[in-house]
Amino acid sequence: MKKICVTIFVFLFVFSNAFAQKKNDKGSTGGNNNNTKPQNTDKNTDGGSTNGLLLQFTKIVFGAYQQVLISKRGSDPAIFGFEAGINGGFLSGNSDSYIAVDPRIRYNKGALSFDVRYDYLKGNVTFQNFDALAEFNIIVGNAFKAAIGQGIMYNIENSLAYHESYFGMDIGFNDKQILISPEFRLAYDWSVKKPVNTELALKGSYRLLNVSVVSVYINAGAGYRYMANNGTFGNVFGGLNLIF
Repeated sequence: MKKICVTIFVFLFVFSNAFAQKKNDKGSTGGNNNNTKPQNTDKNTDGGSTNGLLLQFTKIVFGAYQQVLISKRGSDPAIFGFEAGINGGFLSGNSDSYIAVDPRIRYNKGALSFDVRYDYLKGNVTFQNFDALAEFNIIVGNAFKAAIGQGIMYNIENSLAYHESYFGMDIGFNDKQILISPEFRLAYDWSVKKPVNTELALKGSYRLLNVSVVSVYINAGAGYRYMANNGTFGNVFGGLNLIF
């Protein structure tokens, strides 16, 4: 699991460097390097050259995508800005029930987002999870955003971390006055090859206030949740979300 997480964040770090690349970038060494001699001319370096070309191609493609987002939607805080909110809900199962409180904050930087959630569940026992995700955004027009994320879920009681995958969408109507947002999370224990936490939810949000670049949404939703050793639960929730 550690190798997977390291690979994920190295992969996203490469992307973030591509996004930060300036238009007048002269290369990683910078300046004038006309007198620099080739370091390797051996034929065995062909594989490295191929990887280097692939990396440069990736930088160009994703750098161009980021520039499009900056030029067309740079003033939209849902694309470049912060989202902060809190949801409260109730989980009902066959043998137990929980009160859930979930504060969350997300930093949007165009094609990349960094998403953190604290998941507090109170029933006969208490569970506390900390989710940290890096997400790649697919944005179409002004009304559709999808996020594909990878990261970890850390369980505070057991001091254990699990690989977590995420997929979510925001579909806007009437200039984003209304948002419909399906969301899926899966935390997986690779040591036993079983899911630890699975969440599937559908949320509807209504914009109460829009002042300058600040929007306040009220939301409500329902879904399904599975927790290892605790079973399956129906989930209803509601809350507030601030985009700025």
